Amino acid sequence: MYNKFFKNKFVVAGLGGIVAGSMLFGSVKAFNHFNSEPASQVEVQAETSTPPVFSIKEDVVRTNNASHLNLTEIAEVKGDDTTKLELGYYVKISDPTALNEEVMKGFSEKLSKKTDKELVEEMKKKEGVQKTGTSLEDGVYTAVLKAENEDGLFSAKPVLIVMDATAPAIAHDAADESMTVDDVTKAPTVSLKENQVVDNFDGAMPAEKVTIEVAEKDASKHIYAVTIKATDASGNEGVLTYDLTLNQKSQATSTTKKATSSKTRTTKSASSGNQSAGASGGGATYTEPANIYKYCPTVINGAVLYCSNLYTPGQVKDGIYLGGTRVLYTTPGSWDSVQVCDPSVIAGNFTFQGGGYRYLMAYLGCRTYNCTNNEVGFAVSNDLYNWVKVGRVVGSEGGWGVGQPSLITHNGNIFLFYTRGTTSLTSTLCRQLNSTDLTNVSLSGPVTVRNMA
Repeated sequence: MYNKFFKNKFVVAGLGGIVAGSMLFGSVKAFNHFNSEPASQVEVQAETSTPPVFSIKEDVVRTNNASHLNLTEIAEVKGDDTTKLELGYYVKISDPTALNEEVMKGFSEKLSKKTDKELVEEMKKKEGVQKTGTSLEDGVYTAVLKAENEDGLFSAKPVLIVMDATAPAIAHDAADESMTVDDVTKAPTVSLKENQVVDNFDGAMPAEKVTIEVAEKDASKHIYAVTIKATDASGNEGVLTYDLTLNQKSQATSTTKKATSSKTRTTKSASSGNQSAGASGGGATYTEPANIYKYCPTVINGAVLYCSNLYTPGQVKDGIYLGGTRVLYTTPGSWDSVQVCDPSVIAGNFTFQGGGYRYLMAYLGCRTYNCTNNEVGFAVSNDLYNWVKVGRVVGSEGGWGVGQPSLITHNGNIFLFYTRGTTSLTSTLCRQLNSTDLTNVSLSGPVTVRNMA
């Protein structure tokens, strides 16, 4: 006969009658029930099943498509090649931020200490959990990697997933499109500028990870096509192509340059520090037209930073200025690719990726042209002119989003106030900055500010 107990299969044959089976610790003893004497006892070992055993190859998994991961590259299953691997129950623990060893250590400490069924049950109850990775936005997630055999038994372990579908942003402005040289017949050398290529997780990308190609396009007009490419650790490729026109250096140009070289050196010395992410280097600045509106000022040490609109009829593309010079730019392809505005600046002692800074700015950024899904980010500086973007710190929840940030220092504590707008309500919220080390920004949970009206 054929019996099935808990998916363990065994066959027992008896002589002279029906044979019954009983499971005893993984074995079966057979008896002839037509005789008072037991038949020759036949002990048959049953097939037993245990949960799969697997190990995780990578501590952190970076991907630009969480639903199409090759899980055999993440985990190694011992023994059974019929085991099914499954990744799910994603819980977001951070918006995109520059990754380094210290930051990743902090994320790893947030992984659950539980495994197997206890882990799955715990993750199911997490707020905002997503069972599959089909619609994940960019960010850092904890997830469950499960190995299940054909009998339905499984093992599960927690893993860190970095979801990154955004290509590195490559900055570019009009100043990059012309170059004055001694000999226009020779191909120009184009160098990577500081912070010209910035990734939402890799940060400012070094020259060895960026390729710059210069190809002749129109010899008669001395025009070259410049192509800059950069690929981040998640496999996203950013590409920027523009035309570069060479201009012959004249004697007059050379004389003018000598006359102004001293002044140029003085200006650069006064503006020490890194360029803002998205700004192009080389000292190029954008001076706003006089008739463009200005709004939302913030005052720090006698300096006034404010918003102003670029001359783009029909579109809002605001920037942040100081004394007529644009000091914070948008970053193409990033969360603040369309406009940056509403600055709020405080002084203090801040660190970011190992560097020290005197000023912290909170600002509104967005990637839409219809003033929706606004978000809040941080930037740091030492001189108010050159800013380094920290990244997005408060993400949009839909509708108008979040914005109009205001930084307040009180009794040695730093608080971030901002508004959140939906289709029916605008509210003010407050969060405390837990550390002045902004490499991995930590904010307390939002508290709604009571309307006193």
